[in-house]
Formats: sequence, C-alpha cells, structure tokens
Amino acid sequence: RPKLSREDCQKMQLDVHSGRAALAIPALLKVIGADADARVRQAVEHLKSWDCVVRSDSTAAAIFNVFFTRWCQAVTSERFPKETAGFVAANVGGLALRLLQNDDLDWFQRQPRDQAIRAALAATLDELTTKLGPDMASWQWGKLHILLQKHLLSSRGDLGKLLDRSGLALSGDGNTVNSSTPDPTYAAWLGATYRMITDFADPQLGMWSVEVAGVSGHPGSPHYGDQIAPWSEGKLHYVALATTNVDGTELVLQPQ
Repeated sequence: RPKLSREDCQKMQLDVHSGRAALAIPALLKVIGADADARVRQAVEHLKSWDCVVRSDSTAAAIFNVFFTRWCQAVTSERFPKETAGFVAANVGGLALRLLQNDDLDWFQRQPRDQAIRAALAATLDELTTKLGPDMASWQWGKLHILLQKHLLSSRGDLGKLLDRSGLALSGDGNTVNSSTPDPTYAAWLGATYRMITDFADPQLGMWSVEVAGVSGHPGSPHYGDQIAPWSEGKLHYVALATTNVDGTELVLQPQ
C-alpha cells in the first residue's frame, strides 16, 4: 500500500501466519497423505484443512510445530554425534525445511528420507498423546505454547507462585511476525513483548504501545501485571509525548 495506517501496522504486529508451515505442509502431506494408520489419517485431515495460521486453539498448529521440532532432530541425528545433535537441532530450520521438500543433498544415508519423516510424525503423535491425551480434536497449540513471565526470584522457594505471571495460551511461534519462540517444552520463553506504533503526523507526537506485563517491576504495584490482558488481545495504549496540553502531575526531584 502507498500509505499504512496505524490499524495496518497493528494488524501486521499481530500476524501469526506461518510461512514455514505453508512451505512444509504440502511436502509433508506428499509423504504421509496415503498412510493407512488411523492416527496418521486423522492428523492428515487436520493438516489438509489448516490455513497455516498458528492460533492458540489450533490442532494442526500443535501437530506441525511438534513435528518440525522432531524433524529437525532427525535431520541432525543423521549427520551429527548424539551428544551434539540435540543442540544443533535448534539451528537447522532452513536445512530441515529444504530436506522435507527434497533430499537433493543426499543428506540421509542411514535411512530413507521418507522413513525418517514417518518416524518423526509417529514420535510427534506419541508425544502429543502423552501430553494432551488421546483425543486429537482436543489438542491445541495454546495448551503447550504458554506465556512464560518469570520473576527473577521465581526459583527461590515458592516465590514463583506469588511473583510469576505465566500460563497464558499464546498464538504464533518463532517464525511468525508476532513472534513467541518455543522452549524445549514448547512454552513461549522469548518473543515480541513490547509493541509500539508511532504516527509522526500526530500533533501530540503520540505513540501507541503496550508492554507484555506492566510498567512496574514491583509485585505490590497495581501496574505489575495489568497489561498482560490487553497485550494478549492486541490492544495498545495511547501516550501523548508533546509538552503542551498534557494533563497530569509534575514531579520535581531535588537534592537534600
């Protein structure tokens, strides 16, 4: 567009469409689409109808993200020693996507590529069954991909129960514009915590912003976690930055 509005920018910040999934799903279905196993057929139906938008309530998003993690592990296990394969797996997403589409590198020597894909999917379905139960329809990405908001003292005794603000189901993943990178348990430990949009044509030089938790790091403050809800809903607060026509209290700090 020749011009982008604040609403356009806000919509972009909340984009959870997965370009990786859009490229990977057709290649995956080409291998498993005719599989006779009942669980695989059920997974195929979820993946076939998926629009590759990583919503928190999506079954397909859960299947795909866990599968791609398993697939990256399969890729590294083929060529790296066991003691390093797990570490390297977190950094081979581009290679893993290419190998899912075609093994033009002759990467797989120990087993055929299609067999490795099927094994990764079987491990995915076993893992999701263990974690989320046998009913595939009840699997949701947000049951795994939860917000981690831990206080620095979280690990001291039971302080985490008082100070942490974790547990919110999130959409997106580490490859969406609205980023929330999964940890080894798929919880969101890193991502777009602060959002801001500025309109330089605003006479008040204002900006719209939101912080994932709140503006205070003091657990006793009412602003300690009061922005988690609007942040999760994609809302922004207006902040006028001009020095004129701003109501409020002036705080003067003077040395003794």
